[in-house]
Amino acid sequence: MNQRQFAEALGIQPSTLSGYEKGNIVPSTDVLLKIASTYNISLDWLFGLSNDSIHFSNLGEVVSAILQISDLNELRFEVDRNKPDIESGENRWYCALKFYGKDDDHKHNGDLCSFLDSLYEHRSDFESYFESLESYEQWKKSIVNYYSDQPVSQTQHENLGYDARIAKRNALLDSSKKKKK
Repeated sequence: MNQRQFAEALGIQPSTLSGYEKGNIVPSTDVLLKIASTYNISLDWLFGLSNDSIHFSNLGEVVSAILQISDLNELRFEVDRNKPDIESGENRWYCALKFYGKDDDHKHNGDLCSFLDSLYEHRSDFESYFESLESYEQWKKSIVNYYSDQPVSQTQHENLGYDARIAKRNALLDSSKKKKK
């Protein structure tokens, strides 16, 4: 996104945005709130009071984040689900996102698996009082910094007409049948 697009999204002139960046103009509360709500960031992060750039205030925002992860070229997950007719102690309803660490087509899957393994250990230690809040927060900052230099990109989906979509679906089904043989 360039400066013009950012200004347009906020409903301000590019020259006004330039004034904000140079410190010549102070953005109004309305503009700051629009930035925070449009880009799903907290005002604390915007003001430099927090390192957490993402702030979830409702389940829709969490769903949006998962959908964004689903559209990344460098990551791929499967949704593993179990919805029994009758739930029991051992046969519970669940859904899980599965990332396969050795996935040549999605280069960051292994990194994400390593992170999740580390999260499992640190969260478990923190929740069982083996790790202090300070240590846990420091680990979170450290792990975010560690992975921050690994870029990701969004998948560009084709907007196919009905016939093109059916042709691609049939080609996919044919290739799937050939693999099974």
